[in-house]
This record gives sequence, structure tokens and C-alpha cells, in this order.
Amino acid sequence: MVFDGYKEKDPRRIIFLDVKTGKTAALSPVERKLKHVVEQGKVEWETVHVDTFGEEAEKFN
Repeated sequence: MVFDGYKEKDPRRIIFLDVKTGKTAALSPVERKLKHVVEQGKVEWETVHVDTFGEEAEKFN
């Protein structure tokens, strides 16, 4: 993931970066589906708070 603008403390966008090797490296079927989901804007932000033992204490959207 690339957080464009993070260093400048001015986030502009988040990029899901898929790194491939070779000239003909193609997306797998599940990668194509993930790309489609992101392009459709079906992306959410969730925050999970955990207690000191690593168990989920609270979950907020």
C-alpha cells in the first residue's frame, strides 16, 4: 500500500500496489477480483482496539 502524501502530512489517496516480476506477469483470478472491488469503491476503514492481551476489546467503523 502506498499512502500518497503521507510524508507531507497531506494524504491524497491510497494506492494498492501490486508488484510483479517479468514482462508477462499477469494478475491471478483473485487479484483481478480484488482490483475490481477496489475500482468499484468497495473499500472501508475500520479501527479495532485491542486490550493488553491482544484480544479484541472494541471495534469501531
